[in-house]
Amino acid sequence: MSDRKVKKQEEDEDVSSEEEEEEQMVVEDGEEINIDFEGFSLCDHDHDGIKQLLVQQFSLSSEVNLSQLADALITQNFIGSILKQSEMPSIDEESDDGSAVDEVFALVTCYSLTRPKDELCDSLQKYLIQKCKESNASNETKQKFKQIMDTSTCDSDVNSRANCLGFVCNERFVNVPPQASLPMFQKLLDEILEAKKHKHRARFDFSHFLILAKTIHLSSSAMNGKTLQLWENNL
Repeated sequence: MSDRKVKKQEEDEDVSSEEEEEEQMVVEDGEEINIDFEGFSLCDHDHDGIKQLLVQQFSLSSEVNLSQLADALITQNFIGSILKQSEMPSIDEESDDGSAVDEVFALVTCYSLTRPKDELCDSLQKYLIQKCKESNASNETKQKFKQIMDTSTCDSDVNSRANCLGFVCNERFVNVPPQASLPMFQKLLDEILEAKKHKHRARFDFSHFLILAKTIHLSSSAMNGKTLQLWENNL
């Protein structure tokens, strides 16, 4: 076999290995199993699974109505996708404990905050401004963020606003590999470009994107490699 053929075979093996890693999922006992995931548009019977992922992002103590947010994301099903296991049983089937078996493992979508004022948008605006206020950002950054939020969200005349703000929901189960989100984001960008061509109640010609992200802070004992303290949803 020539050197060229050997190199091509090695490259194919590397690609195959990467694909397998994207399918791997670590279960609680530490054992790795392969699961085939498939992307779907958001629909009504995924409401509980979507809400469960939103709870991870906002927590139950949030002033945002997560059931209402899940409904809003489903309503705009022309944008965003969820990740579920391929070849799942019928959605009408239930597990022994009565819960739905069609589980949502990951969510990637974008909710426009540049829309007329309503209860959901108003609560999101207040929540995000408060999170920024509590963050370690500089006063200049906090003021700029609040200015963008105040002038770009919850406005009856959204088309006159200079900025357009999109809130990106990106959440997945901790044992789902991050590589699984890459094609979901690629699809999201294509869907946003398509949404810009049509007239909607909210705007989708985004000038800014807002993402809630988890950050890790080292505790005093972490320097000895003993403890990591996780602070969630710091802006």
